[in-house]
Amino acid sequence: MGLTRQLKKKGDLLAILAFVILTAIIFRNYFFKGQVPFPANLLVSFYSPWRHYQWEGYPNGPATKPIGFDNLRSFFPYRKFTLDQLKLGQWPLWNPYNFSGNIHLATYQAAVFYPLNLLYFVLPLIDAWSWLVILQPILAGFFMFLFLRKINLSSRAAFFGALTLAFSGWMLAWSEESLVIEHTALWLPLILYALEKLMAKVSPGRVALLVGATVAMILAGFLQLTIYVLLTVFAWIIFRVRQGKLNDLKSKLALGLSFLVSLLITSAHLWPAIEAYFNSSRRLVDVKFLFDQYLMPPWHLITFLAPDFWGNPGVFNYFQGGFYHEKVIYLGIPALLLALFALLSKRRSQELNFLKWFSLITLALGFVPLGWLLYFSHLPLVSTMMPARIFFLATFGFCALAAFGWDFYSQQNFAEQRWKSLFFASGSIFLLLWLFVFYHKFFLVPDSFATVSLRNLVLPTGFFISTASVIWLFRRQKSFAFLALTALAVLSSIYFANKFLYFSERRFIFPEVAVLTKLKAMAGVNRVWGYAGGCLERNLNAYYGLYSPDGYEALFPQRYGELLHVQETKGQLTGQPSRSDAAIKQAVEADGVLDSWYRQRLLSLLGVKYLAEAKFGEGKNEATEAERFPQEFFQLVWQDEKFRIWEYQQALPRAFLVDEYLVETQKQKIIDHLFDQEFSLAKKIILEEEPGLKIEPQATKKTVEITKYLPNQVELQTESLQPALLFLTDNDYPGWQAQIDGQRAAILRADFTFRAVAVPAGKHQIVFSYRPKAFFWGLRVSFLSLILFIGWLIFVKIKRP
Repeated sequence: MGLTRQLKKKGDLLAILAFVILTAIIFRNYFFKGQVPFPANLLVSFYSPWRHYQWEGYPNGPATKPIGFDNLRSFFPYRKFTLDQLKLGQWPLWNPYNFSGNIHLATYQAAVFYPLNLLYFVLPLIDAWSWLVILQPILAGFFMFLFLRKINLSSRAAFFGALTLAFSGWMLAWSEESLVIEHTALWLPLILYALEKLMAKVSPGRVALLVGATVAMILAGFLQLTIYVLLTVFAWIIFRVRQGKLNDLKSKLALGLSFLVSLLITSAHLWPAIEAYFNSSRRLVDVKFLFDQYLMPPWHLITFLAPDFWGNPGVFNYFQGGFYHEKVIYLGIPALLLALFALLSKRRSQELNFLKWFSLITLALGFVPLGWLLYFSHLPLVSTMMPARIFFLATFGFCALAAFGWDFYSQQNFAEQRWKSLFFASGSIFLLLWLFVFYHKFFLVPDSFATVSLRNLVLPTGFFISTASVIWLFRRQKSFAFLALTALAVLSSIYFANKFLYFSERRFIFPEVAVLTKLKAMAGVNRVWGYAGGCLERNLNAYYGLYSPDGYEALFPQRYGELLHVQETKGQLTGQPSRSDAAIKQAVEADGVLDSWYRQRLLSLLGVKYLAEAKFGEGKNEATEAERFPQEFFQLVWQDEKFRIWEYQQALPRAFLVDEYLVETQKQKIIDHLFDQEFSLAKKIILEEEPGLKIEPQATKKTVEITKYLPNQVELQTESLQPALLFLTDNDYPGWQAQIDGQRAAILRADFTFRAVAVPAGKHQIVFSYRPKAFFWGLRVSFLSLILFIGWLIFVKIKRP
């Protein structure tokens, strides 16, 4: 027994070592060239204002790949904001830099409590980020290895299945596209492993493992994958119950309490996100357009064999449409053939049968027509999410099947007829693909199929011939066959990674440029915006502490999204605002900034005081400077050789006092008033209830000073001879509280989505504080649950001899 344990431990260590070595090869640029797995090159080559400046050694900008947009726009700025706030001793609850103020922790994707984020406290920001990227395949591979060994697969089979998952097309493509997605997904095999351990024997350590893995998965920060993982886990539990492996009350209680404790411990993460979901437009927006684009047609199955048949964005020749990483199902030819071999196997194995059905169903749900069931089910959350992301579950299932396939290949008599059928079917598909691309090359006007697809068939065909040859020729030399198939799998993964993954020079990580430096110095708490070619991409401003009316995020205030969306609908509320974006509508260089009345009103209402304009760009000669920035509205306040900064003189202050208001509860009528040319945004605001204080128009002087502006707290000093309304152009949201001279005051929603407070005459201090009940009650529950759980573990440990 001791020897068996030692061998297993040695096998585990060798598996980890193999994953570490292969990961080091794939991410060698980080270790040996000092480059980072972050799209910084993309930032300075593609986005304004950086792309307008020259970079030493790169007159046309550094080489880049159009990959990693969400990491650049969302997750890296999120990490910086989170870290900055925590280091100041503040909870990162509210982000004032995007969307005219938005939730942060409650976005779920901020992943504030994710345990592995502790790396940010011991390493520089970019190195902690890099290690979180690098750890993904190592953790995913090792966790998968443990699970496959636990369901009685051989060490070789478990290693092969784990290897193909860790370095599958899905894992590699998502590893640098969205940090939180893969960190959520990689915990699935560990949760299943913990389940298997717990069902075999209930013990505190096994309960702790299950709770720890589940908590980490939830806190990793991607809700869709959290749902998919939990559904998979519950399906596995039902499968085991039907097998009779979970019949005793002790096991059932341990299992149920483990998941309950996991949910309680993550309350501080989950409860604010639930509140945020119901205050966002996510639950309202029709996502049929996503299903139209990302439910795959049957011919997409070709990419199982040739992942880049429609090109690859990593080399700028992708022509299928949509995002490449959303559609990846590639496992590698060796894994695919072994998985298909297991699918065709008639061997009686309940685990195998579960994985067969699981893999086929989850794969089919990413394709038409079965995938439309998700949309038409109208299930909360599931029916409103990107459908192709279910391919993670299919990838997981097929990699597990590949492990079964290896054991069947190595342990049974060689199934000659079955292999012949597989080789014939796969070879026929390759032959048809070659005929297809040759037809396009020689009989039609040459197109992408005749060039890109033709080139991208060569290596997959070579991998197929090599894999088939190894399986057939070395069927009696299984050790050599294992090494050869593993080598082929590794080579295909390295090739895929080299083609797709990006690395950047450290100097391009959000570098300072003159226009940003000047905006930071001038703007203060005023909002900024980029015009046409000088457009500041949503969220990037937050890294520099610049306030913007624009934003990009899954969860943001529904009211704010509706307000900005009326630019697209000529003032009409449709109930279908943008799903992930809210922004002042962009202009082209030939447009005047104020050509759109809706843009003009929003620039004023949202307090956008400074606009950045690139001096050079396509279409600049189609309008004069005076036409773009009329002198009666704009004043040039700064310029260099690349940019101008204009001050918009009709921008409202971030906070001011008014003594005129009207009460209106119908949303459309509020919008009508706000965009009515006769309605003065500077003199009157629209409330949805009476202020509770008699306020009358007056001609007396009124002053407001913002004395402190922090993410979770805003302090102001006001002075007026008569009662007035203090208007702050920050989004109103559940959890914001107001005090006047230390006494609670009601916050009134004003001008559709902002905050106002009725202020008595005289001098007063007004404090807005963000204290969301969902978070603070959730935090209490999380803390108490964690303490009780740890206390129980210690008590049981001490009590046992």
